[in-house]
Amino acid sequence: RKQALDRVNEINHYDTFIVMMIPKDISTYRIFRLVSEKKIGFCELMLGSLPIYKISAKEKRIGFFRRWMWKSPIILSVKLFFFLFQKVVHFPEPRMIFAGGKITEGRAHKNRMLELCKIVRSHALDFDIFREISSKPTLCSIEKPYIVFLDEYAPFHPDFIRTTGKSPIEPDNYYFKLNNFFDWLEKQTSYEVMIAAHPRSIKETQKKRFRGRAIFYGNTAELVRDCSLVLLHASTSVNFAVLFEKPMLFITSNEIDKTDLGRGIKSMASEFGTTPLNVDKKIDPGFFVFQEIEKAYYEYYKENYIISKDADERHIGYQIADQVRAFFQEKLRKEQKNELEVRSV
Repeated sequence: RKQALDRVNEINHYDTFIVMMIPKDISTYRIFRLVSEKKIGFCELMLGSLPIYKISAKEKRIGFFRRWMWKSPIILSVKLFFFLFQKVVHFPEPRMIFAGGKITEGRAHKNRMLELCKIVRSHALDFDIFREISSKPTLCSIEKPYIVFLDEYAPFHPDFIRTTGKSPIEPDNYYFKLNNFFDWLEKQTSYEVMIAAHPRSIKETQKKRFRGRAIFYGNTAELVRDCSLVLLHASTSVNFAVLFEKPMLFITSNEIDKTDLGRGIKSMASEFGTTPLNVDKKIDPGFFVFQEIEKAYYEYYKENYIISKDADERHIGYQIADQVRAFFQEKLRKEQKNELEVRSV
């Protein structure tokens, strides 16, 4: 954060525009404030939205007790501070928001406070990757049909650590049950389960945790394109499964179901007319793994969360460049107009 603040302090607002790719929370608030104080134009990217789980009144009450009861006074104070911070503090408004998908565009309009903020109809970042790798060759190291698991590094996910300081998912228990399910699946299908690793995970450690299964970094799109089935929790990489129209199996557990991740899995699965498979429960002998998902579900998800109709399909880099160029042209036009008005007076 200090490096970011120092860099912003060095910036001249006349010829600089910032693309914000950081979350809005207490750790980044000073950065946003400084950018605003120096009158530097900036934009935000809403290009990886996920379905939001609709919480019932009963779930809200249960969630309240889980989050707030049986906590020490210190932990309660910290949680209360973060809760009030999110409710009270308002972040500076960006000049533009790039939104991918119809629902994301709606969220952007809802969050927008000033008419100065322009909503640009764009697409998810994964859409660019999808087009880039569509014609690339398959991974040479994989010769047989396989199943891919989209790893989210769940017990150590940065979002858990950033918001609560600790993940509610116990690592040993999580990997033990997950691997047991993979073992069962491999026996049932004769297909190996490959791991599309989370970028923050450590390869050597993860290989042990996944019982020596093949792990790939930076090849998620290719792995999904060429696989026979996608296993996942609620990863944003579901976009690749949608774009390549792959069969999907959402997986959860009793422990995961008690967390926000569990609610996210249920919400995402419902978008495809299916329910998550709980690895803690006995699987029906007649359970068919390769369940087909109707094409209408893929089209619905693509339209609402990846790229809406009539949105700009060009690479996001070109879109940003065009919008920033237009921003500076408009800024120059206003300055020239103001200068003429001053002279006329």
